[in-house]
Amino acid sequence: MGHHEFIRKFGHLQEARGVRISYLPNGQVYLSHDFRFDAVRFSFKIFSLLQALELFKSVDYFAWLDADVRCLKNFSKDELLQFLPHDNQLMSYLGRTKFPPTGAYSECGFLGFNNLHPLTYEFLNKVADTYQNGEIFSHKQWHDSWIWDQIRFVFEKRNVDFKNISGDAVSTDHPFINSALGIFFDHLKGPERKKIGHSFAEDYTIRNK
Repeated sequence: MGHHEFIRKFGHLQEARGVRISYLPNGQVYLSHDFRFDAVRFSFKIFSLLQALELFKSVDYFAWLDADVRCLKNFSKDELLQFLPHDNQLMSYLGRTKFPPTGAYSECGFLGFNNLHPLTYEFLNKVADTYQNGEIFSHKQWHDSWIWDQIRFVFEKRNVDFKNISGDAVSTDHPFINSALGIFFDHLKGPERKKIGHSFAEDYTIRNK
């Protein structure tokens, strides 16, 4: 059962697309959208990764970059090795410790994977299963950053090693561009950054110091 099955089972549910229903004091119904509960929007990532892995089974390492990532300069593959998991590490990720303040979760614009790790395929399939069997709707939030963190926590309890590449930017809300990744890429999160074509100057809270 793949992504098409997830969409067939849950894609018609407005709640699964982030629609929130509120009842106003006057009895009117108010509809809003909350990205934190848009399971359908964020479901494409895991199934795209699994499909890519089927096509490129022989690769040692692979990575995910969000579609709204802009390349800033030419680089060699060796320059990107620092962002990939090494040795016994399963995955590299951009961790956050203070954002959002109500409950921090990682920034998932970049994910690096070690295809030589014996549990990488199991990890990815566990993320996919969370969508396929509807388990995602039992979580506090349904977006990718939250779900990927929850599955990582499960594997960390099994003493599986992961690599946090945020460095000093771990306490920022935008570790992608404040980490060393920001030398090579800009991550145009949200409609306003996409509209102007770059991140805001105030986003660079670490690299501007």
